[in-house]
Amino acid sequence: MSERKRRRAFAPRARTGCRTCRIRHVRCDETPGTCYNCSSTGRKCDGYDTAHLPLATARARKSIVLQMPASIATNLRGMTSDERRGFAFFLTQTVPMITSCFNSDLWQRLVLQMTQADAAVGHAVVALSAMHQDAQVQQTTPHYSPLRRFALEQYNRSISMLYTRLPSNDPQLRGVVLMCCFVFVTLELLQGDYPAAMVHLQNGLNILGMDGQRTATVSAGDKGELEISTGGTERALEGAFRHLHVQAVHFAPPGTGVRFHLADKSEKSDGEQCFYSLPEAKEALDPILGDILYSFRVRCEFAVGDAASDFFTLSAERHGLLRRLEGHRMALDTLVAHREGGGSWSSRDLRCIDIMRVHHLSLGILLGTLLNLSEMTYDKYLAEFNQIADLAERVIKSLMAEHRRRDGLPKMVMDMGVIPGLFWTFLKCRDTSYRRRVLDILEAWPHREGPYESDLVRNVLCVQMEIDLGIIAGDSVRPDQ
Repeated sequence: MSERKRRRAFAPRARTGCRTCRIRHVRCDETPGTCYNCSSTGRKCDGYDTAHLPLATARARKSIVLQMPASIATNLRGMTSDERRGFAFFLTQTVPMITSCFNSDLWQRLVLQMTQADAAVGHAVVALSAMHQDAQVQQTTPHYSPLRRFALEQYNRSISMLYTRLPSNDPQLRGVVLMCCFVFVTLELLQGDYPAAMVHLQNGLNILGMDGQRTATVSAGDKGELEISTGGTERALEGAFRHLHVQAVHFAPPGTGVRFHLADKSEKSDGEQCFYSLPEAKEALDPILGDILYSFRVRCEFAVGDAASDFFTLSAERHGLLRRLEGHRMALDTLVAHREGGGSWSSRDLRCIDIMRVHHLSLGILLGTLLNLSEMTYDKYLAEFNQIADLAERVIKSLMAEHRRRDGLPKMVMDMGVIPGLFWTFLKCRDTSYRRRVLDILEAWPHREGPYESDLVRNVLCVQMEIDLGIIAGDSVRPDQ
C-alpha cells in the first residue's frame, strides 16, 4: 500500500487580530479591548485596526516584493503586513511618480531613512501610499473606498503619535514633525483638499520660522537671516517647504508672500554663476522665482491704486531680477554644453532641463512686461509663447516614451513644472491657435504639480476663452485691459 504524501497544514493568515500579535506573527484571541495574548505576557496591546488594505492578487504581491530591496524590507520593524505592503507601494510606485521630472534627495533618500527609524513618519508615508493607490483605482465612491479608510486610519495614527511625543525633549522630534508635515501636505494635495494642505504648509513654515502671515525673508544659502543649524535633514526640508511656499503664492491671501534675500551672493557678477549639477541649478532658481513672483504681486497691487514710489522701487528691482535670471540661464546652458561634450543625459535630466527653460521663458516675459499695464504688450511675445508650448510637449513625449501609455503617466509631481507657465501665458496671449494648443497639452497629461491641477486649470481656461471670444464677437475692438 503506497503511502500518501503528507501535506503541511495551511490556514490563511488572520487580518483581524491586534497590531501586537500581527507584528509578532501569532494568532490573536481578539478579546475586546486588550487581547489575552498580550495581557498575559505583560505586553502592551496596541489595539485593533478598523481598516485594512484590499487583498492583493498573488501576481501583484510578487511584483512589489521583487522590486523592494531586502535591506529595507527587513528593517520595517513594528509594521503590520498591510503597512509593509503600503510602504512597498510607496517605494516602488509613489516615489518614482513624485520624482519623475526632478531628482529629490528628500524623497529618494531622507524619507526612506526616517520611515525605518520613526513610526510616525512610517504611518504618514503609508497613508500617502494608500491615497495614491486610491487615486489610481479611481473608485466611483471614493469616500467609502477601503483604500481611503485605510489611509485615513494611518493618517490619524501618525498624528496621534506626534501629539504623544510633543511634550518630550527629544532632539529628533523637530525633524520628524517637519517630515510628517511635508508628507501631509503632499497627501492633501493629492486628494485635492487645498485648505488642509495650506494649513499643514503654514504649520511647517511656522516651525521653520518662515511665517507666511507676513513677508518672510529667507536666505538662499545655508546661513542668513534664518539660521538653520540642525543638519542636512532640516536644510533639505527647509528647501522643500520653501519651494512649496513659492508655488502656493497664488493660493495665499493678499499681503502674504515669500521674499528671498541673497546676502553676499547678490554682489556676484553674472559670469561667476556656475552649476555643477542639475539639482544645484534647480535649487538656485527657487530664490529668483520667489522674488519675481513677489514683485509681480507688488505690481498687481499698485496697478489698482496709485503708488508712484512703489513703481520706481519696482523698476530698480526689475533690473536686478533680469540680471539674476539671465545669469541663471547662461549658467544652465554652460552646464548642458559641458555635459553634452562628455556624456549623455538621462530622460529625467532632459525633462528637468526643459522645465527650467520653461521657467526662464515665462519669467522673462513676466519681467519684460512688469512695468507695462497694457495687455497689448504681450502680442510681441508670440514666439516665446510657442517655445514654451514646444518644451511642454517635449516633456510629455518623454514621459509617454518612458511609461508607454497615457494612463501610466505620473499623476502628481511636487515640483513646479509646465502647468503654471502654460496657465499664465494662456491668459496673456490673445492668439487663438496658441490657446487651443495649450488646452490640448493640458488634456494630454492630466496631473498635479503641487497645488496646480491640470484638469482644474484647463476648465478655468476653457471658460476664460469662451468669455474672451464672446467679448470679441460682440465688439470689433479687442480689449486693451
